Amino acid sequence: MATIPKESIHLLGINIQGDIGPWTCYRNINRGTVVFLRAPPKEPASELQAMLRLRWTRIARLWQGITEHQRDDWRTVAKINRLRLSGYNLFLWHHCKQDYGLLKTLTRHAGIELTPI
Repeated sequence: MATIPKESIHLLGINIQGDIGPWTCYRNINRGTVVFLRAPPKEPASELQAMLRLRWTRIARLWQGITEHQRDDWRTVAKINRLRLSGYNLFLWHHCKQDYGLLKTLTRHAGIELTPI
């Protein structure tokens, strides 16, 4: 782990996250900033890695393709059910796991019908 002055990471009050030059920055669960030198992969992605990345990309594009009202419905279902997830994370989970029974329970409890995608 590298030590960079906190002031340089929180430039003008902006939380910097992701890859910045040779550094990778993110916030951990305790809201602390973690910074380390970015390490390029030693070998190309495997077929499985490429397939999983493509899957995540497709789900993210689905989220981007729905209306703001639909996104609000996903957020509301997560909030009413007191899930420690955002609406986006609930959407990702559903499209990965395809657990329609649990989603039906969550939507029934929230009183919101999510539009199938």
